Amino acid sequence: MTGLDHVPSETFREASIPVLETARLVLRAPRLGDAKAVAALANDRHIAENTARIPHPYKLADAKDWIGGANKNPDEENYVITLGNGALIGACGIEMRDGPMPEVGYWLGKPYQGKGYATEAVRALIDHAFGDIGYDEMYSPN
Repeated sequence: MTGLDHVPSETFREASIPVLETARLVLRAPRLGDAKAVAALANDRHIAENTARIPHPYKLADAKDWIGGANKNPDEENYVITLGNGALIGACGIEMRDGPMPEVGYWLGKPYQGKGYATEAVRALIDHAFGDIGYDEMYSPN
């Protein structure tokens, strides 16, 4: 037994994803404890209509499935978007999907839309993708 045998796999996934901070937001790896907040916010027909892969209705099981599979693939980075006080307001990510360039996606819960949070979060994500990861180009199906 090594010293790491007792560490849950969720901790390994979270540790592999950097925390990105902006003036008002913190982008971090999703945790199972986020499932209720993710499900409550993402269960909005407008979010489903404006994203490529979020179904409606979006149930707690959907959130748990997303969190359980998040960041297992080395070609993806999934984040929840939180305010500085820790309140979860949405999610975003980068992943290789169906083409030669990485895809960026995002959504915000309705109460948090129209306040510049999406722009702030996606700017941090793009800066990270180009600066830290080294991507030369990206696209968004949103």
